[in-house]
Amino acid sequence: MSIKSIFRYFVPIVLFAVGLPLIAIAQSADTLEVQFRVGQSDLDLRFADNEQHIHDFLEYVKKNFAEVAPIDMSLTIYAGASPEGPSELNRRLGEQRGISLRDVLLQHLDGRIKNITVVNQGARWGALYNNVEKSNESWREDVLRILEKHPEKDTWKIDPREQQLRKLKNGRVWRELNERYLPSLRSSGSAIVAKMTEPLPPQRDTLVIYDTIVYVPEPCPEPFIDHRPYWAVKTNLLLWGVIAPNVQLEAPVGESNRWSIEGEFFLPWWTWSHNANAEQFFNLGVELRYWLGDRQRHHTLDGWHIGAGLAGGYYDFEWKRHEGWQGEYLNIYCNIGYQHRFGRRNQWLVDGGLGLGYIPTKFRHYLGSSIFPEGHEEQYDDHLMWQNNGWRHILGATHVNVTLGYLFDAKDLYQKIKKLR
Repeated sequence: MSIKSIFRYFVPIVLFAVGLPLIAIAQSADTLEVQFRVGQSDLDLRFADNEQHIHDFLEYVKKNFAEVAPIDMSLTIYAGASPEGPSELNRRLGEQRGISLRDVLLQHLDGRIKNITVVNQGARWGALYNNVEKSNESWREDVLRILEKHPEKDTWKIDPREQQLRKLKNGRVWRELNERYLPSLRSSGSAIVAKMTEPLPPQRDTLVIYDTIVYVPEPCPEPFIDHRPYWAVKTNLLLWGVIAPNVQLEAPVGESNRWSIEGEFFLPWWTWSHNANAEQFFNLGVELRYWLGDRQRHHTLDGWHIGAGLAGGYYDFEWKRHEGWQGEYLNIYCNIGYQHRFGRRNQWLVDGGLGLGYIPTKFRHYLGSSIFPEGHEEQYDDHLMWQNNGWRHILGATHVNVTLGYLFDAKDLYQKIKKLR
C-alpha cells in the first residue's frame, strides 16, 4: 500500500478519534458547527446562525494556516442524524449532509485545503446516550438500559431501541425525549481543520482534492457488566404454593465468574384440624453450578447454568387421620436453568430450573383407626396403625424451581458488619 493510500484511508480514522470529543464543545472559530432543518440534507445558510459560523471558521483558517501548504492540511467534516426512523435512512441522510457542508466550504476555501474527509456518524445513538446519562431524569436508568442494546446491523426497519423507547411508560418518556433531547441531534454538522503531521508527497496535479467519505457509526458506550461478588438470598415460589416456606443462599466461587454454590432449606411443619392433617417436611440441599457462555459479557450470577445437587431430609404426611407416610430420603440430581438479573441496579433476580435425578426413600406407611357409630358419619380416633415399611425409588424431575431473589454486595455487606462491631 502506498503512502498516499495510507493517509487517504487511515488519517481520517485517526482524526475522527482525536476530533470526536471536540464536537461537543461550544461553537468557536476553530470548530465549525452548523444546523440543518429537520429531515433536510441541504445546508441553508439563512437557518439558525449558519452563515456567521461559516464566516468565523473561514477567517480562522485564513489567519492560522496561511503559511501551511494546502497539501499539508486536512479538513474533517462530521455529519449525522437523530436516531428516529430506520437506521439506513439516517445513514444516508448523514452522508448527504456531510457532502452538502463539504460543497459549501469548497466554494469559499479556494483550494486552500486539499485533503477533505466526510465522517458520517449516521444515527447519533451515542450522543443521546451521553446526554441522558448526564441527566437526572426519573427514567434515566430505564432509557440507558435500552440504549445499551446494540442492533446487529443497519436496516430499513425501525430500530428496536426506538420501538422500546416509544412504549416506555406509555409513551411519556418518548414525548419528553422529543422535547428535550432529540432536537439537538436532528440537525447538527461540524468541521475541524488540522495540520497533518506527515505531509503527503508532492503531487503533479495542483488542484486535486482527496475527498473521502467514511461511515463510522457513532457507538453507544458498551453496557456495564457487573462482576462484583454477590450473595443472593432467594425463595422458590413453587414451594410457597404448597405452603412450604423456604430460603436459598447462593454465592460465586472464585474470581472467574464461572462457578457458584447454592444452599437450600425448607421446613414446613404444619398440623391442623386437631392433628387430622399434617405436612411436615425438613430438607437441606446444596448445588454446585457452572455458568455457561462468555462470562466477560455476563453479570455475576446471570445467564444459563448447569449444576449437580444433593439434598436430603425427613417427611411426615397425613390426611384426615386415616392414612399417612413417614420417611427419610435423598435427592441426587443434575440441573439446568436460566437466571436473570433486573431492577434499576440489577439487584433483583429470577431463576428458573429443572433438575432430573434419583430419589431413594425409606418409608413407613400407617392408617388411622376408625369407628362407625350407628347413624353417624365415620369418625377417627387418635391411634395410628402401622401397615408396612419399604423402599421407593423415584426417577424423573426431582427438582423444579421458579425462584425470586435479591442480591447483596459481599464486600459492602462485610464492611457494614465490620462497622457494627
